[in-house]
Amino acid sequence: MSPKLIINLPGYFFSVIILIFLTQSCKKSNPNNPVKPAIVDVYVGGYTNGPSGKKVATYWKNGSAKGVSDSLLDALIYSIAVQNTDVYLAGEGLTPHALQIGRCWKNGIPMPLEDSPTTVSAVAIEGNDVFAGGMYRTSHPNPAICYWKNGVISKITDGTTASYQWGMAVNNGDVYTVGGMGNQATYWKNNTLNLLPKGDSIFTEAHAIVTNGSDVYVAGMASSGPNASWLKNNAVVYWKNGVEIPLTTNLKSAFVTGITVSANDVYIAASCIDTTGIEPGVAVYWKNGVATELHDGKNATSAFGIAVNGKDVYVVGYAERPNGVEAPIYIPVLWKNGVPTELATSGGALCITLVPR
Repeated sequence: MSPKLIINLPGYFFSVIILIFLTQSCKKSNPNNPVKPAIVDVYVGGYTNGPSGKKVATYWKNGSAKGVSDSLLDALIYSIAVQNTDVYLAGEGLTPHALQIGRCWKNGIPMPLEDSPTTVSAVAIEGNDVFAGGMYRTSHPNPAICYWKNGVISKITDGTTASYQWGMAVNNGDVYTVGGMGNQATYWKNNTLNLLPKGDSIFTEAHAIVTNGSDVYVAGMASSGPNASWLKNNAVVYWKNGVEIPLTTNLKSAFVTGITVSANDVYIAASCIDTTGIEPGVAVYWKNGVATELHDGKNATSAFGIAVNGKDVYVVGYAERPNGVEAPIYIPVLWKNGVPTELATSGGALCITLVPR
């Protein structure tokens, strides 16, 4: 499975607006009748495993599953956005010749994208425009970053230098694309490169981005020391308007997958691993630097997306279950305030958005 697992949370902003309106419309507070979070529909994207063992691109609405690919070739969903009754999905799949291709769906129907996308890792809706972010093929061996607006490609890099795209956000027509170039975390605003400071770190990479008003938040990893490299000795960090803010954990390494902001609170999701192999990996989220681990007994867990509605925190990922001498089984899981709900008997939950009713 490709590591480009991204989360976008456009529905969250509507929840915040509703909560602010409800709070300000009360003439006086009543401790016996606290303001409740908005009622939301929970959309989760990812994959299930078909009868042949192939990954089937799947999304769930309030726990009810809908597949958008067949079970003949692998496909999965990295990002989900909803506008009115329309569901937009971004992901990737394989051709019969095992060629990786990026895909974008509207209500289960593939949408045309210019050029040859290798993956589509993010989708966002603003007004009547559909934005998708990903990578495309060039004559160079390196991946090249791009985004599409209503199917028309805008090329950010050309493949002459190694670069990777992991996430995207759209704010008032400005497109923010996040990833890495070489060994440094970066984001692009409308094709303009912004290198994020790496301090003493040898390796940094940015995996998720969100805007809140004029503020830009980017979440990623920073690695230092003699064994610094991708997925080794990674500390969790985020940047607010380019200023690096490290988060601490007692675990050895982390793979950051999501970020969202609610009022003044910053939430980040990651999968943390013990590089010694003594302890299983664990899904973790941070609220303002305070970590909460999401366990499944003694089994490993991973987190791939996060969303917030009032005081309710939703995290999606999977739990790993032993399967005798065979490869472990992965179970797609949605945690709400730390309480897990299994979405299927096998598969993975990779992204989430909340839509007020």
